[in-house]
Amino acid sequence: MPTSTSRAVVAVVPAAARGRSRRPTPKAKADRIEYYHRYVFAQINGPQLNVLLDVEPIRPGEGEAEAALRLLGRIRRVYGVRFFDAVTIDSWYVQGPFLQAVEKLGWEWIVVLKQERMEVFQEARAVERRPKTGAGVLR
Repeated sequence: MPTSTSRAVVAVVPAAARGRSRRPTPKAKADRIEYYHRYVFAQINGPQLNVLLDVEPIRPGEGEAEAALRLLGRIRRVYGVRFFDAVTIDSWYVQGPFLQAVEKLGWEWIVVLKQERMEVFQEARAVERRPKTGAGVLR
C-alpha cells in the first residue's frame, strides 16, 4: 500500500526492434534484408508489477530526446500531470533543454549517471542548481 512518501516514477527507455523483409532494396542480401525500428517507451516500474504506458517511434533523422519529449507530452495529456511524480532517464538524455522541458511538463527528473560520463554530470549539476519550477535528482 502506498504511503504519503511513496513516489510513482516513470522510466523513459530507448529500444530497437529487429525484423526481416523479403522486399528487395539496394542494401538487400539476395532477397532478404534486415531492418530496425527504433522506439522510446515509458513504463512504471514497481516492486511487483511493471506497466508499459506508451511507445513513441524515433523518426528518421531525429534523436531519442525528441521522441521522448513527444512521448512525455502525450502521456501528460492522456494521464494527467499527477499520474506519476518523476521521470527516470539515462545519462543520454541529460541536456539542459531536455531536463527543462521535463520540468515544464510538471515532473521532477532522476538521472542515472555512470562515472565515465563526468561532463554529463557537470551539465546536470548546472541545471539542478538554477532556480526551479520543479526539482531534479542525480543518482
